[in-house]
Amino acid sequence: MRFLLGLSRTFYGALHKQIVAGGTIAPRGATTAIPPARSAFPAAPPLRWASVAAASACAGPTAPGLDKEYVLTLVGKDRIGAVHDFTVEVNKHGGNFEESRMVRLGGEFAIMSLLTVADARIQELEQSVQKAFPDYTVACRLTRDTGEHSVEAYRMLQLSVEGPDQKGIVRAVTESLLPFQAHVESMETETVPAPFAGWPLFRMNALVAVPKQVSMEDVDQALYRNVEDRFDLMLDLTPVRGKQARRAFKRPTDAAAAATHS
Repeated sequence: MRFLLGLSRTFYGALHKQIVAGGTIAPRGATTAIPPARSAFPAAPPLRWASVAAASACAGPTAPGLDKEYVLTLVGKDRIGAVHDFTVEVNKHGGNFEESRMVRLGGEFAIMSLLTVADARIQELEQSVQKAFPDYTVACRLTRDTGEHSVEAYRMLQLSVEGPDQKGIVRAVTESLLPFQAHVESMETETVPAPFAGWPLFRMNALVAVPKQVSMEDVDQALYRNVEDRFDLMLDLTPVRGKQARRAFKRPTDAAAAATHS
């Protein structure tokens, strides 16, 4: 038994010396028993925090907005694909549609659009549209909303007129509104057949902004004398309130308001 115990001690002693010699276990007195493992990947650089100000400085200054508002109009013979061709040209030159009015009047087609376009590209856009529409009259002008007719200073009125078509109706309406410093925000007129009556029927719908100090009753009386009674028409004037009024003030004036009736 002692022989086996001694043999075991001898064997394990030799094994210990071999392990120490191979560097797997450090000898007594060494500070590190096992050497640090070496990674197969390179060490990551130390993490450094940058301030928001420094990050902004690296990104560079933000370019100021160069887009401006332009009203672009074109009028010409109606043809299939006119609206699509127009939108392609606007998109091609970085333009964005804000508001638009498009209408066919007789055999002519009219487009009036409020666009935001970079100032440096508006000339090439206008030339490109003219090239795409050689038979159209194209016009472009810089514009801006001054906020002159605000919901705080003005009230919005809805005006509708209907009756037998006659010359001078639109002029009589505008003459009635002029003394009150009224502003026509939009106006649409049409003439439709009325076989049951034997004459064409005239219709008008308009949004009119009048100063708040102006009495709506005074406006209504002026329209009654100069339009309803004179031309034997049905006329209705009603206030526009709430969100509908605020939306109405954002609508551009419709320049295509049937000049044939003026």
